[in-house]
Amino acid sequence: METTGKENRAAMSPFLNLGPAAEVDAAINRVLEREREAREKIDNCRREAEDVLAASRVRAQEINARTDCRVAEVHRICDRAAETHARRILGESRSWSGASTPEPERRLEEALRILVREMVGNSP
Repeated sequence: METTGKENRAAMSPFLNLGPAAEVDAAINRVLEREREAREKIDNCRREAEDVLAASRVRAQEINARTDCRVAEVHRICDRAAETHARRILGESRSWSGASTPEPERRLEEALRILVREMVGNSP
């Protein structure tokens, strides 16, 4: 028994018998529509993620600026406290010695400058 080419193709693959062309076209169109919808949702998610990222960057910059201001204020407070403390120590040392001697004062001032630099860095 000899078979035709058409019968051979049908026997080899069940996918070749897809039914009427209109049904196949409708199925392909549904798949394409779902694919388009999925791409649109992905694009919307991408745009939303970019907006969230941009807002987060702005917020991080605001936090950074506030932190810089607070750190600068802490440095100013520490500088004032160190200066006040140094002046008090210097005043006490003068009263102990009874007279002002330039060498101990100079050494104390230099030591205090070094201490302040170590405590707060080289800030103005």
